[in-house]
Amino acid sequence: MDQALPVMNDMKRLGFSEYECKAYLKLLEEFPLNGYTLSKNSGIPRSRIYEVLKNLMGKQMVFEQTEEKNKVYYPVAPDVFIKKLKESYKELFSNISRFVGRLYTEKTG
Repeated sequence: MDQALPVMNDMKRLGFSEYECKAYLKLLEEFPLNGYTLSKNSGIPRSRIYEVLKNLMGKQMVFEQTEEKNKVYYPVAPDVFIKKLKESYKELFSNISRFVGRLYTEKTG
């Protein structure tokens, strides 16, 4: 995971927690995994793993599947995740730009 440190720092700059980074990157390496195994393999405390997975599912980075009465987790393909994230940020920047541009124009106009 040491090699992943620069990527984790970049992901944190985008608002992801350290545990979210660790979980997603570990799932990219080995999947599907259940919560217990992901916790053990990633170093995320078991008491936090399901909260982290719920957050990642909310961010559409991970999805859950039931296999033989067990829930297992898969990562969303990185290219799909990156594309969605870029679109989301593009929309945010567009909205911010329009709003602050109006404020500035009203003040100077």
